[in-house]
Amino acid sequence: MSDDLTDLMARLAAGPPVDYEPHQPARIPKPIYNLSVDDPDERSIILIIRTGGDGIVRGMISLPQWYELPEMWDGPHLMADALRLADDYAWHYGYHGIAIDIESSQMWDPAWGQLVTSHELD
Repeated sequence: MSDDLTDLMARLAAGPPVDYEPHQPARIPKPIYNLSVDDPDERSIILIIRTGGDGIVRGMISLPQWYELPEMWDGPHLMADALRLADDYAWHYGYHGIAIDIESSQMWDPAWGQLVTSHELD
């Protein structure tokens, strides 16, 4: 028994093997962006997309009223940052999707992902 323990201690002290790859949890697929202005799902992050006075499209992140975001996460953020933050937050905290509140669906850039309207989900 002490030989097994000594062997284990030696292996731990040596560190991981060179070819060791730590287990990474399987990431859920990127959330679907649901065009949901009126009544978003309570397990969805809300991404509010607006055009600023300078003409730049920005996103603000919001949660259902009884949840709080970490400080400085709400925004406004440039869209690339807003989408990444919303996606990361959804993944880490188990949100089902990202509800999009946008001035006009015409503003949606397909490069941001797939925007699904409520009638497409039925």
